[in-house]
Amino acid sequence: MTLAELVASRADEMGEYHGVGTAASFGDSSAEWAALDGAVALIDRSHRRIIHAHGDERHEYLQGQLSNQIVGLPDGGGCGGLLLNAQGRVLSILAVYNRGETLDLVVDADLEDATKERLDQFLVADDVEFEPPTDAIVIQVAVAGPKASKLLSDLGLNVPDAADSPGVPALRWTVTSGRLAEIDVVVYSRGDLRVPVYEIAAADGVALWQLLQAHGAVPCGYQAVEVARLESGTARFGVDVGPDRIAMEARLEWAIHFAKGCYVGQEVIERAVSRGRLNRVLCLLEVEGVVALGAQVEGAGEKDVVTSLARSPKYGQVALAYVDRDRSVAGVRLHVGGVPARVLEWPRREVLAGR
Repeated sequence: MTLAELVASRADEMGEYHGVGTAASFGDSSAEWAALDGAVALIDRSHRRIIHAHGDERHEYLQGQLSNQIVGLPDGGGCGGLLLNAQGRVLSILAVYNRGETLDLVVDADLEDATKERLDQFLVADDVEFEPPTDAIVIQVAVAGPKASKLLSDLGLNVPDAADSPGVPALRWTVTSGRLAEIDVVVYSRGDLRVPVYEIAAADGVALWQLLQAHGAVPCGYQAVEVARLESGTARFGVDVGPDRIAMEARLEWAIHFAKGCYVGQEVIERAVSRGRLNRVLCLLEVEGVVALGAQVEGAGEKDVVTSLARSPKYGQVALAYVDRDRSVAGVRLHVGGVPARVLEWPRREVLAGR
């Protein structure tokens, strides 16, 4: 049995997430969200892909291609990053981890080919190669939630816990190799949600799933994960952001280093920060009725629309939407598609690294 078969056999509802079939729910999305929020959720993460960057010039090359600081990234360290075009618009969202002999790029399956093609585009005589893993160690699952690090520690692998500070991100980006019980794993911690997330690569996804569930992790479908994503103020590529949006409009500063040297799209990012030239920003809205994806914010531009919707146990019906800058302040009331809404406090701390 494969992990995909195991998940399908236990799911209450299946769907597609980032181009890969997986569980939408295991029967109770509210309980699954509660595990994410207060305990440990177990999530099928087979939609993640690893690209290994080899070669003596891998750090320097990626420094000029990605939005974050890659040169000087310590062994075992990581960061979020963006591939931008010259207009500062988003082509890919990814994570980068330094494993010593390689830099591991972690990207969603529906972005894998485009990301690799874009990274290969500017290679001339650079000593860099991008290739998938040559072994069977691939990302299979994630454990997420405030008690996830303790679960991994109880199974023999110490990983960083949530940072002791308010707001998102809740966790440093790191990579750790070791064993969980008798399973060889690589664990990639992420800081892009409001709860700690540890993505786990292994050869046997079924054994890993069974081990983690036996130790208390609650199977969780992507419907509950999407609720946590909205609550975290995390833009999703192809949904909230893409080549038609400037990175700073989508509040992706968590994946940008603002003092690094030249990279593709830097000039636009710098102007947006130093001169405040943003017409709209992504906001978290509390919505007081039924609204559709794509509904326009009334009194705003044609690009000011609802991009994501979810029902949150914390906030009720919520949406991510682009709101004109003047009305993007918490507490402001507006209408989207004729439905009353209120701008909520943005869940992320705005950290402009390097400034």
